[in-house]
Amino acid sequence: MTTETKSENSEVQLESELFPVKTHDAQNTIGLVNDAPIATEEPVNEKLMELDTEIFSADETKQVENAIRPAKVKVPSKDLGEAQKGGSSEDGRIIKADPSKNAQTMVSKSPVQLLNRRFVLGEKGEYRRQGEMRVALVDEIEQIRFIDKQMDAFQAGVELAKFKGWEAIEVIGTEKFRSEAWFHARMAGLEVVGYEANDSDLKRLAAAQNIQKLDDKSVEESRIKAINFAIKKGAGLQQTNEEVGCYSGSIMLETDHHFVQDLGRKVAVLHEKKCFDNSELSQALSGRGSLKVQYQSGYGVASKGRDRGHGFSR
Repeated sequence: MTTETKSENSEVQLESELFPVKTHDAQNTIGLVNDAPIATEEPVNEKLMELDTEIFSADETKQVENAIRPAKVKVPSKDLGEAQKGGSSEDGRIIKADPSKNAQTMVSKSPVQLLNRRFVLGEKGEYRRQGEMRVALVDEIEQIRFIDKQMDAFQAGVELAKFKGWEAIEVIGTEKFRSEAWFHARMAGLEVVGYEANDSDLKRLAAAQNIQKLDDKSVEESRIKAINFAIKKGAGLQQTNEEVGCYSGSIMLETDHHFVQDLGRKVAVLHEKKCFDNSELSQALSGRGSLKVQYQSGYGVASKGRDRGHGFSR
């Protein structure tokens, strides 16, 4: 054997020691068959899979969107004559297509305030409570998305839906959210799809509606009392402009839900307290003197005025 051959054998032996050839094992990720790499089955880590499942489920829960959006109104079969204009039948009923309530043509301008200025509008359609940084709900034009699930957030969302002219809404999201959205929408007289109310829901609604009837009766009695007082004083009542009205004058009478303002020249105006912030109104109504009332988009601000004189509205 030549010196060169011995040297080659020594190199091969050294390479074998450093890089031993492993036999094919089912546990390997990559094996060799006819010098070609093949994929082999990896062992299953059950704990890891359980963790992945938990993470996926958590992510799925996070992605659940709670929102309300306009729904087309179903009308009884007897009304098919009027509803035949562009509707589709379903179980002897028809879905009324009303372009003025369609999401594509709905009011896109959001009110700057909701619930007597409890919620204020941000630059991107988001509503926050006065003095809070956290977003409660977002007007996304074609739907109203809820981040906050407190009672006043639902009330504000329903008020916004009615402002948009929605007569019926579809509720989407978790069952708890859909239940609450159904309740507050029904209290406001809106039809609801997307949630099937159970016996407990119906009992809760009936009880709340009975209380609401008593409140409505109290409001009506307050209104009648205020009107009769103005008439007895010989004052004619001017219609209140709750969009852009501005009035100045002293207060003639305050009832539980209203107050009558003297505009001068035997003309008065009737204001509903629900349009004002309670604390601000109470402060403005305390004491004597003239009061200035300014409305903007259904919300009123009352402040002490300097002159009693006549009022005006535009």
